[in-house]
Amino acid sequence: MNITLPTLIIISLLFSCTNNSTENTLLSGTTKNITNKIQPTSFPIDSIGQPNNILSFGDVIILSEELNQKSITVFNDKTKKISRLLPKGRAANEVINVHILAQNSSRDNEFYVFDDSKQKMFNFSQNNEGFDLIEMKDINGYSTFSVDDTVVVGNLKGSDARFGISTIEDVITSKFGDYSQFDLTCEIGNAILPGMTTINRAQKKFASFSFFTPSFSIVSYLNKGELIYNKTYKMPEFNTNKGEKASFPTFKMTSTLGFVSLTSCDKYIYALYSGETFKDAMSSGANALLANVICVFDWDGDFITNLESDIKIRSIAFNEQQQKLFGVFLSESGHYEVSYINITDIQD
Repeated sequence: MNITLPTLIIISLLFSCTNNSTENTLLSGTTKNITNKIQPTSFPIDSIGQPNNILSFGDVIILSEELNQKSITVFNDKTKKISRLLPKGRAANEVINVHILAQNSSRDNEFYVFDDSKQKMFNFSQNNEGFDLIEMKDINGYSTFSVDDTVVVGNLKGSDARFGISTIEDVITSKFGDYSQFDLTCEIGNAILPGMTTINRAQKKFASFSFFTPSFSIVSYLNKGELIYNKTYKMPEFNTNKGEKASFPTFKMTSTLGFVSLTSCDKYIYALYSGETFKDAMSSGANALLANVICVFDWDGDFITNLESDIKIRSIAFNEQQQKLFGVFLSESGHYEVSYINITDIQD
């Protein structure tokens, strides 16, 4: 999922009154400092613009970019070749905003880009020279989602339910869950709690981590689907407003941001946690969406540890084949670098 600085600015202009909140205890758990475990890749620094998302599988590292003329940069760490995909624009084969960058199956030679402005998914497949755009599909009704071959699962928007399951042909087969445990209507809950998703295809589960507050859910997509775990460390501070067509929340500048990037492997979920107030994030300017702490959970929702970096991180991606956690880091000199951590180096 892609949260951009302009989006944060627009949202912050709506902030207002308070709601009840609970103490944020997320950072009180076990913490490991990983700074001396971070290793550089050979991804050329001068080929990185203003990255939002990162994805890595096999020998490739993929970035979504704001400043380049094409929205996707692909670096093959084996051949050292760089290619750029998906021009920006409103034509059929162009994108306006890269909202999701992810793999659509367990195959290590395919990935997709989702443009939420167009509600369109662009599927790419690897060949000997790079990647080809093989198909475009409409995906409607979701704020964020993950894909398991021919199944789409994720957070619904504009719905009376919280989660959905649909076919890759855009036919919803199940809607389930609500926000009653938070004492929220679906329209308010849809605006506050959904966030990035990541998927465990082996266990038939997906996780949803909220950007607007420290909260996450683990969901099974077997059969009709079921919410199996939810943890909210702190509710956002907000006031409910009545619009012409629907109610909407306005938040307070003291409200706490949640998670800004998300990835996973078959065993663990890695969530890059902000913990900043909106006021502090806005005062950070272009660095508003950077963070220092990666929270690690298992697929039952149990907290494992926090991984703390002295170097600010913009986005993270787990490479299952290499057993490395890749990240986009902001160096002391002010430019972005792609580096990684060997998971074996941080395990007890």
